[in-house]
Formats: sequence, C-alpha cells, structure tokens
Amino acid sequence: MSGEHYRPSMKYRPRSLSRRAAVSGLALGLAATSASARPDYPTRTITGLLGWAPGTSNDTVGRLVAEVMSRDLEVPVIIDNKPGAASSVATGLALRAPADGYTVLFGASAMLINHILNPDQPPLRPHTELIPVGTMVDLPFLVHVNADLPVKSLRELVEYARTHPGHVACGCSVTGSITHLALELIKDECGIEIVHIPYNSPPAILPDLFAGRLQMAITAPIRQTQSRMLAVTSSGRFGGLPELPSVREALELGTYDAVAWQGLFVRNGTSTEIVRRLRTALAKATADPTVVARSIPVGGIITPGDGEALARLVERDLQRWQRLIQQRGIRSG
Repeated sequence: MSGEHYRPSMKYRPRSLSRRAAVSGLALGLAATSASARPDYPTRTITGLLGWAPGTSNDTVGRLVAEVMSRDLEVPVIIDNKPGAASSVATGLALRAPADGYTVLFGASAMLINHILNPDQPPLRPHTELIPVGTMVDLPFLVHVNADLPVKSLRELVEYARTHPGHVACGCSVTGSITHLALELIKDECGIEIVHIPYNSPPAILPDLFAGRLQMAITAPIRQTQSRMLAVTSSGRFGGLPELPSVREALELGTYDAVAWQGLFVRNGTSTEIVRRLRTALAKATADPTVVARSIPVGGIITPGDGEALARLVERDLQRWQRLIQQRGIRSG
C-alpha cells in the first residue's frame, strides 16, 4: 500500500441514504449547518487528506480505516498524502475545501501544537473551523535508555536524573513535537532536569542512543534489543509491548498521557446528514478487528469515539499543551 493515493479494488454502487435526526454538539459548540445533505450521499470518491508521508504510522492506520470506510460507504475513500509543516499543509487544504463531505481530513494532534507554537503566523484554527467526526487512533511512544546507564526502571531514571542534573540527554523529534512534550511533561511532573536533544530525522536517534551519545530517548514504540526499554507514554499499557508499564503507572502520575492522536474532521458548514453518514462509517472501521490488529505493529491503539469525544480531546490538548509550552518556555525551532 505505497504511493500517494490508495484506491480500494472492490466495485461500488451508489446507494440512497434516508434522512436522520441532526447530530448535536459536534464541535466545541459549533453545530453543522442545518441544510440537508443530498439523500444519495455519497455518490463519488471521497478524498482523505493526511499530513504525513506514505509509510508512516499515521498513513498506515489511515489507509486501514479508509479501506473499511470505503466498503461501508460504497465509494472509494482515497488517502491523499500532503506532508509538510507537521500536518499544517493538509489542514490548510481541508479548511479551503468545499463543505460537501467529499474532502475529509485525517487530522492529527500536531495541528493543535502548531497553532500554539506559532500564534503570530496566519492562523489555522482547526479547533473552530473543523467539525470533528470521530476519534481514530492513539500513537504512544517508547521511553528507553542506553543499556549501560545504571537504571532498570523509569523511577530509577528519574532518581538518577535528580542526582545527576544536566547529565542525562534525551533524543526526541524537533522542538514542540509530541515526543518533546512527552519529555517536558515528565520533567514538569517530577521536578527534574533532562537535556532535550532535538532531531530533524527521528531514525538518527537510535544509533546515537545505542552508541552512548544519548542517555535516553523517546521514540516510536518498536521493540528494541540494544537499549533498555522502560515505559510507554500512553495512559495504559500498549499491546505491542505489553510487559512495559505506562509512565502513569511507573511513576504513579494519575493524569500523565502523551500520545499523538489522529481523528476524522470535515470543514465547518458540512451538513449534519453527511457528518452522520461519515461517523457511522468511521465507527465500523474502528470496530473492525483487522484494523485493530494491524495497527498494533505500527504503534497504534485504535480508539473508537464519536465527534463529541474528539471535540473533548481537542479541547483537552489545546489547554494542557498550551499550559506546558508557556510554563516551560518552549519556542518553535
């Protein structure tokens, strides 16, 4: 499943859709327009904008979800990869698309952080200009250390950092990335100092960690044999690494949760009937056992949820990441 466009192989037949009751509380108090959808929606291909390159975890999960949605909607749902500026390119295209349900956004948490880090740039307001259709996936991260560092648990790492201030360097993605914020959240909650080493190319982190140039790293939750794995950043344990505790469990931090998430959005003004139809298809995709199972190897935890659940997630992350970014003095790199 490579390339920029995914086209399922099955044949589709347009079908009619009876009108249903309007959906309330879609997006942070912004209701969809009261205009009715065409009763035969959808009748043609739906384009799913995705702000990450082919082969990434976001892309893999997005294609799995799109395939099941295609079967339910009986039209192709194709993934159109528009990487760049931490998903801002795809978000901008979605905001300029017609509000007709034929362009949807596989939106990511990064679009909220971009908005917080760059308030002086021409604003993209995804939290007020898009309607959340539903949640899709959480992508947690792995906290691990160089095998020679004298710690065997996350709690021991925290104590080591406390007694060796400034001597633990952690490799993460660029400043303001979720992996960076996951580190800053640990530092903030535990009152310790760990040096953030930003990487434009995350794959370069592992060789430096293995060689001892880094003492710690926060990377994709892929099993490692040359480093010591300590915890995952999700609120609970991750099925791909079930023996590892979450940071919340290991440090008894009741609210710790630092994941990249992906959800489905449409432009504000889209008919309630269209939103309802897309939501039904998405719910079937996130309940599909194959989607759930095939997401685990790429680091995904499928998270079924409706538009209200996604709206709450957007509001929560806007508030907590803004507080952390301001409190820690984080600036865009």
